[in-house]
Amino acid sequence: MEHDDALRRLQPPRGRKRHPRPLHGALLDRFGPRKVASAGVVILGLGFMLFSRVQEPWQFYAAFLVIAVGASMSGFLTATFAAVHWFERRRATAISLTSAGFAIGGMCVPLTVLALESLGGRTTALLSGVLIIAAGLPLARLYRHHPHELGLEPDGGPPAAARRATGGLGARRRTATSPSARSSAPRPSG
Repeated sequence: MEHDDALRRLQPPRGRKRHPRPLHGALLDRFGPRKVASAGVVILGLGFMLFSRVQEPWQFYAAFLVIAVGASMSGFLTATFAAVHWFERRRATAISLTSAGFAIGGMCVPLTVLALESLGGRTTALLSGVLIIAAGLPLARLYRHHPHELGLEPDGGPPAAARRATGGLGARRRTATSPSARSSAPRPSG
């Protein structure tokens, strides 16, 4: 099979979505980012291991599909989902840092090129799969669905009861923006 032919066939038809995001979102809501990312890491690693054994074009497409599903499940949407639940005040910064983390992963490209040149494509794919699982599973275990799993609130603050007891800023801000506080606030004349 020609290289250009393989690349052309991998591109989705125009107008079609590339990822089943609603399904991914439902999995994240139901199981949380830790389980989804863990499953994604295993699927991604197995996809690279399958890729190392490709002999026929259909095997290439099947391995690529497995890699795509695993990368999607363990990738950007899962990390963003976790960041959104953990941050309110600095949410944009958290999502930006998440994006930067994926970009930093591009620094592994020279190592991959070295491995390809010295070990060959099949061995590099197999070792990549093993490394993805060996490093990715412990990292995926760091995800938590909600801060309350660790007894925290978003942005790492103490639970709401502790803030109210100490008269923290969060309790005052919430009181000032409650519907009863807004209805008693003076209204501009005009």
